[in-house]
Parts: sequence; C-alpha cells; structure tokens
Amino acid sequence: MEGGKQAVLRLDVDGAKELVNIGVRRASAFLKLGLHAMDFDRPHNLTLSGGVAYNFWPTDIENVVWEQIYEEYSCWLKGCCLKELDQYFTLFLNELLVFAELSLKSGTSLSGKDIMEVRARVANGTSVSKKVSALSKKIGSVDNAVHFSSLTSARNALTHGAGHVRSRDCDKEGLLRVTWLGMEMVIQDGEQEHVCRDTPLDRFQVQVPTGAPVSVRYVEQERVFAEGDKVDFSPQELAEICAFFRTEAAKKVASFLEFTDRIGIERAPAKQG
Repeated sequence: MEGGKQAVLRLDVDGAKELVNIGVRRASAFLKLGLHAMDFDRPHNLTLSGGVAYNFWPTDIENVVWEQIYEEYSCWLKGCCLKELDQYFTLFLNELLVFAELSLKSGTSLSGKDIMEVRARVANGTSVSKKVSALSKKIGSVDNAVHFSSLTSARNALTHGAGHVRSRDCDKEGLLRVTWLGMEMVIQDGEQEHVCRDTPLDRFQVQVPTGAPVSVRYVEQERVFAEGDKVDFSPQELAEICAFFRTEAAKKVASFLEFTDRIGIERAPAKQG
C-alpha cells in the first residue's frame, strides 16, 4: 500500500523448535517417573483420600487383578507419552507452516488481520502427518509423513482403543505398522561390523590393534501389530521415538532455513552470548 509503513516481521524458528523440546522433556520425564514408580512395592490398597476415604475397589485385591492394573497403567502411560509428542509437534508444525506462508508473502502488504487469518487457517486440523506433508510441499523438503501417521495410529489405539489395535488403525493387510528412525552406533572392526542398539559400546571386544572407528547412522525401526493385538513399546523404543521427534524438528528447521535462503529472505544476525 502506498504511503504505508514498512515493518519487519521476525520469524522465531528457535522458539518454534523449543516447542518440540518441551514436548520431549515432558514425555520423557513423565515416562521415567511412571515406569520408575512401577518398580517399587505396590500400595496396600487403591483408596483415595479426600477428607474422607474414597474406595472404588475391593479391600482385598487379588494378585491377578494387580497385574492387570499394572498392565493397563503401563498402556495408559505410554499412550500419554505419544500424545505429548504428537501434541507439541503439531504446535511446532503450525508455527513453521505460518512462517513459510508469511515468507512467501514477503514484499507484499499484510495487516495484522491477514496474519491472524493465516494462523487460524493453519491451526485448523490436528493431523500431524497431513501437516508434515503440507510443510514438505511448501518448502520443498523430504516428506516422511508415513512415520508420523503410524505413530498417531499407535497413540489412537492406546488412548481410544483401550490399548488394542482396531480395524481402523490397520492397513489393507489388517496390520498396524509403526515406524520411526532410530539411531545406531556402529563399530567398524576391520571387515566386521558391530551394531550397538541393545548392548553398550564397552561390551564389544574389537580385534583392530589401533582401535575401531565408531559412527552413527539412522535406520528405520518397525513394530508390527495385528488387529486385536495390544500395543506396547519397550522403554528403549520409547526413548528412540522421543529422540526421533527432536531430530525431525531440527531437520525441518534446517529445511525451512534453506527454503528462506532460496526465496531471498534475510536471516537475522545470530545472537551473541
């Protein structure tokens, strides 16, 4: 608009990435606390105190019932973990999608209302996988929405299917395939390769006198569940999934910055200190 004031709109990509860090810290902390509590002796009863005693269970709970309670608690806890990761990654994607759209409008006239409309449009819908695909298309990055779609299906089974795989969670073969990228440390011992996922590095006895080089690689991990199966992940798998979300956030920020460079958006100087 002629005569209008020119404004500089700063896009805080570090602040957006921090949303994922918050989700990962919450999920990992709650998971650690919850699983740690299961290692201790179980309580004598399940009575809740609220001025008076609220008891919704029999006084004497059989061992088999306690085992079922712990199994269901573990299922609930892991579902909550995936929900935290999903929720905060959605918030992160919303920010990057807004930033991408505003970047494409650089040099045009925008009002505060225009920006609010962009935010409202981006926030509409909660599917992580669809948002990943939308961002990838907009900034020209790799579309790996399939991993996020599978993790969302696992979370839905845990939180909405009482922990069991439903037909709606399955593919055409009647299976729920959950995938993510997990980190492996590799020891190249001459012509032999040691992959460290379940075993600590110092447990391997290498044969190379001068020592063996260690490298890191990311490979696709997969869990497959049939309809009716109970969805479960090991603590190691959940740790890998937490790391996957954080790593993917960093990759998407890097891809976004490459996109802004291509379209001529100026980067602000790095903060000192």
